[in-house]
Amino acid sequence: MEDLTEVSPAHQDRTHPVRLYIGTLTEAAEFGEATRLYRRTFNYDLPQLSLNANLLSALGRHGGSSVGVRRDTPDGPLVGFAYGFAALDPETHKLFHYSQAAVVDPSMQGEGIGRILKLRQAEVARDWGATHMRWGYNPLFARNAHFNLDSLRGVGREFVVDYYGRPHSDRMIVEWNLSEDVDRYADEHALAVPPELAEAEPAVAVPDQDGIWIPIPSGVVAGDDSEEGTEPVRDRLRQTLSEVMGSGMVLVSCRRLGDSLSVYRAVESRGGAL
Repeated sequence: MEDLTEVSPAHQDRTHPVRLYIGTLTEAAEFGEATRLYRRTFNYDLPQLSLNANLLSALGRHGGSSVGVRRDTPDGPLVGFAYGFAALDPETHKLFHYSQAAVVDPSMQGEGIGRILKLRQAEVARDWGATHMRWGYNPLFARNAHFNLDSLRGVGREFVVDYYGRPHSDRMIVEWNLSEDVDRYADEHALAVPPELAEAEPAVAVPDQDGIWIPIPSGVVAGDDSEEGTEPVRDRLRQTLSEVMGSGMVLVSCRRLGDSLSVYRAVESRGGAL
């Protein structure tokens, strides 16, 4: 790994403190580690969902990113990995960095590794001349939504049905402005979620004077069977997001309301887009 830096995990309240190191993947063995971590974390066994190690090498040399986090020592096990590439907006042809995936070993989730990976990707993106990053996530995953919209202050700007060309691969496209520090939606991030939304039907829009709330289940996560049985909610969410995003609104927050429910916040865009 190149550009190796020690970073602090989110939590150190354990008997044996964890040491983390972030850097750029450069060796064939590291690319192999990354592909195995990717496969293991997402339970991707099908060949068409595999990750090509040669691609990771090419990305690092030609406008992309391939970064990893190791634990305990600089040559310890790889517990986090992210990769992306330089891209152009199809309408404006403006440059941005697209983050294709960021994965964290299940045993190390909750240590802030996802944030560490995104921040390093942002550094790489700036070095290549990009002012914005974009990526997609499954909008049914409340934990991912909270991280993207509240922790990183990204903005959900586009909802795409069957993003990967296969059924049930809907994605929310997040855009992260790397060129400004101001939070354009600070008031919305501070706005209390109305407690009465706990009784609302999941995936059904609840408008108020300034925007829209959209409740979703809190417990659906990537890489396990928690999505089983959520088909009715998933289908309603597809319809609701298509209507809300189609009206010109953006997603700016997703916060937990109780143990089983999280709530999206959608408002009119306040600028800052690419």
